[in-house]
Amino acid sequence: MTQGISPQYIEQIVSNLLVGNNEIISKATEAIIPLLQNPEIVSPLMTIFLNHQRIDVRQMAGVLLRKKICRLWSRVNPDVQQQIENVLIQIVNTETNRVIVLTACQIIGAIANVTVQKGTWQNLLQVVLQWAQSTSELQKEVAYCLITDIASLYLDNNLNSQVMNGFFQLVGSALSTNTSLKIRIYAIKILDILHNYIQSPSELAPYEQLMPMILNTIKEAVQKDQEQEFSDIMAIMDDLVKGFSDIPEFDAATQRITTPVANLALEITKTKTVSSSIRQCALFFLNFFVTTQLAYCISSGFIPTFLQLILQILSEYNPMDPNDEESPHRVFASEVLEVLAELIPSQDFFPLFWQTLLPMLQVNDTGVACSVLLALGAVSSSCYSSLDSCEEVLMPYLIAQLQNPDSTVRSADLVCLGKLGTFYVNFLLDNPDKFIPPLLRSTVDPSNEIKASAFFDIHLILEKADVELLKPLSADILTCCLTCATTTTEFEVRDVAVSALSSIVYIFSELVVPNSATLLQIAQTMIATNVTNEIDILQKGRGIELLSCLAKSIGKDAFKPYLNGTLTIIKQMLGIEHAFEFEIRQYAYMALVDLFGVYGSELSPLIPSLMERVINSINCEDDVVEEKNNLEISSEDEDGVMENDEDDDDHVSLYGGVLIEKIASFTLVAKMFECVPLETEPYAQQIFDLLKGHCSDEREEVAEAAVEALWSVLYVPLAKERLYIPLGVNNTTENVVRLINEKSPAKVHLNLAQYPQSVVSVFNEIIKTYLSVCDMSIERDVVVMALTKIIDMFTLLGRAAVMSCADPLSKLISSILTQGIQCQQLNTGMDASEIHETEVDLITTASDVIMVLFKMFGASMVNYFIQLFPILLGIIKKRNSSVTKAACVGIIADFYNYVKVCPDTLVEPSFSLFLECFTKKGSDISRNAVYGFGMLVKVVPPSMRQIAINASQQALQIIASLLPTCKNKAFIDNYVSCVCNILNMEGSPFLPQAILPQLLAFLPVVGDHEEEMNIYSTFAKFYGSVPELNAQKGMLVDVFRRAITVNGIYPATVSFLQQLTM
Repeated sequence: MTQGISPQYIEQIVSNLLVGNNEIISKATEAIIPLLQNPEIVSPLMTIFLNHQRIDVRQMAGVLLRKKICRLWSRVNPDVQQQIENVLIQIVNTETNRVIVLTACQIIGAIANVTVQKGTWQNLLQVVLQWAQSTSELQKEVAYCLITDIASLYLDNNLNSQVMNGFFQLVGSALSTNTSLKIRIYAIKILDILHNYIQSPSELAPYEQLMPMILNTIKEAVQKDQEQEFSDIMAIMDDLVKGFSDIPEFDAATQRITTPVANLALEITKTKTVSSSIRQCALFFLNFFVTTQLAYCISSGFIPTFLQLILQILSEYNPMDPNDEESPHRVFASEVLEVLAELIPSQDFFPLFWQTLLPMLQVNDTGVACSVLLALGAVSSSCYSSLDSCEEVLMPYLIAQLQNPDSTVRSADLVCLGKLGTFYVNFLLDNPDKFIPPLLRSTVDPSNEIKASAFFDIHLILEKADVELLKPLSADILTCCLTCATTTTEFEVRDVAVSALSSIVYIFSELVVPNSATLLQIAQTMIATNVTNEIDILQKGRGIELLSCLAKSIGKDAFKPYLNGTLTIIKQMLGIEHAFEFEIRQYAYMALVDLFGVYGSELSPLIPSLMERVINSINCEDDVVEEKNNLEISSEDEDGVMENDEDDDDHVSLYGGVLIEKIASFTLVAKMFECVPLETEPYAQQIFDLLKGHCSDEREEVAEAAVEALWSVLYVPLAKERLYIPLGVNNTTENVVRLINEKSPAKVHLNLAQYPQSVVSVFNEIIKTYLSVCDMSIERDVVVMALTKIIDMFTLLGRAAVMSCADPLSKLISSILTQGIQCQQLNTGMDASEIHETEVDLITTASDVIMVLFKMFGASMVNYFIQLFPILLGIIKKRNSSVTKAACVGIIADFYNYVKVCPDTLVEPSFSLFLECFTKKGSDISRNAVYGFGMLVKVVPPSMRQIAINASQQALQIIASLLPTCKNKAFIDNYVSCVCNILNMEGSPFLPQAILPQLLAFLPVVGDHEEEMNIYSTFAKFYGSVPELNAQKGMLVDVFRRAITVNGIYPATVSFLQQLTM
């Protein structure tokens, strides 16, 4: 086809591709595309590239050749191939225009990809090596650039030490002479290629020899502020670190080579005069170096220096300066710190972190204070237990910073408190009386950002702190939220204020009635507001959220006048089309969750249309992903000419909204299965299958929500079998079968010997899914949720349910305790067998599962416990977090409480363990040990009685020393219970008259204490039988009278005490 087309015609087309007229460019593109499929186009393009007078036309011809030469080369006549090779070499030898020479270089590299391996361009390497020795910097640049392209081709064909040494000599030549920075970077890139062919540690010697010159090149790039060149070099250094990280025998050599780079990166990152992009790039390398060579960095002492660097960078950060967020190294520094805290076991990381941070707490400087607060927030997700242990230092510091005169510090403090609350740092949630007042003052700060952050933190504390602790503060919080909701026009502030208002309305219903008119007005105003800015539409969501919280708070009858109007609004919100429609549907779904919890089957007419909408929400990702794929079709046309991609930010936001809606839909179907199971039965199987599929979703939040919702499908067969009577069908205001004490998995509500097949089949599918999730998921929170829902099912269904899966569940728990499941990352600190603090939730939830097994299977668990005991002992003995240790001590204690047996071989080690843990003053380890000791003395075998007596002697002495200074009532009650069990032990030599009068001052015990009956009956027994105590019985009766009035005391205990006080 091209035989009749002259070179002049091709030249005209190429020229037209460069004009400024889109129509001409379009026609030229249409003309050139079919021509580029034919090898006969190569010669005319080469002619233009070699001879045309215009440089831009020559360059365009060269670009077209480069892009198509590989595909066409095999179809080009061999004579023409030879001519082209000679022409390209001629251009590099004689051409003076840099652009043309470098384009020729790219064409040579493209041809080399199809000729070197076939051996058809035999003199190429020789020519390139001659250019490398040229006095022309341009020819040298071409040579080193080409070697980065062709070195691997030659080494793949013929890997031998002579070829490797030749390339190493070239690199050394470039780095040791006064060549351009560009050439030296190409030389370093050659090293990156060569390291793929290293076969033994000794072959890394050239890297060590060349490293001083590489460091000089890095320094030059920094001095000249060459950001791209510096980035290129550091990317190569990343490759060198990574290259042999999985091969232990290479570790020492790799560390010798790359440690000098890491030390230089430290200096670069420290230097404030260096550009932020270069500092970030250096920090990227440091982060990669530390995470890849973590054990080495810990053992070599690199980590403390690195921590100091991160804190220094954070001290430069100004969260109130919007331009400062453009300093990427500062933003990245907190992310690095967070990664370190998660990777390094907290027992290794936190002491170093705290040692570095503690002196900074005394420095009165804005930047340093911000650094401290950012650092505390960054480590909170991994070191929450360790942070709790620093309460005496941190709590006053954080409270003081809330009142810091500098708004930058106040803002950073509020962000920090938000993270501490998110990850349940207890000293924040246990002391709302200390934190809420300064937070309330922050809600009237001049800065809207500070106001919003303060309301966010208040809302967080409302959601997570104990209601009794919040009660004295509730009126002030309500007043503050109401004031903001009715007077503030700033969306960001009002949004979080109304969110906090919804929480307080739900929690403290007694405050609602006097303010119900105002609350309704706020909600209706927000729902009816005309939208000017798109994000303002979320006000409608906050308004409906407030209405649903009102419904829960004031009850179905009081809210009935507003129900139909609320449902109408929800229907409108479900059908809205808007940029934030997904978020709006989330609000609507969550409002329905609340309303189904209040009205139950009264809302059943909504179910058909609602289920259609919900199923669409669960599946909506498929449509959006398809749309996303359509948007992301490559904008590279057939000729490889790249067009600018349009900004996709809106789509990314939209996609995030889809997940929010999906998760809310899971929550809603779970609530509907619970409250209207019979009406949802036609849809149960379809939704059940969808939820099962999402339990293994790669996105943690999706999988966790699906796992949480899945078990609620059980309510459907239970309701059909009349084993469960939901709200609205019975005459009560609650579901008849409910988890009346969710904190105690030992309480079972349905404990049938056998369940109908319809229930069993659904249960088996759920448990199979949950066990699979625990085995395969890489996300700890997903596994924790699965274990929690397993406990919920066992609590509901009892022993018959547990029996069907006891064996795989026992094996799973053993795997968790030995860090054998997917989500437990290998720790690379001082001792890889230690359990990271981030696994605390997983370990404590596993301990709850074990407690259920002990409770339900009793003596049949003895052999399993004998296997677990050394594992638990190992966890307790190592430097694991106190929460983890406490959970393991609690497992041992629960065994003696529920199984009521102690194997002979475990008596002495158990007593020794408990006594050792007694002295962990004020910790849950001590509390659980005291509880366990009291359970053990009750079940110790007669043959081991003397061991128990000897241990009890020590226990009584320790308790006597701890009680006078103990302020925690829960701890005191455990001490008293333990002493009572010792006195009740058969053959106990201890005199109750010498002990009980001293304990009388610590009664009554708190409500809902499992040992309260044991304690009171012990006092009654000895005060009735021992003459010295009988004379003081009046004092005991007074204590019993006070005990009857304790909130939460068991009814059986009340009856017992009433008989004794009559």
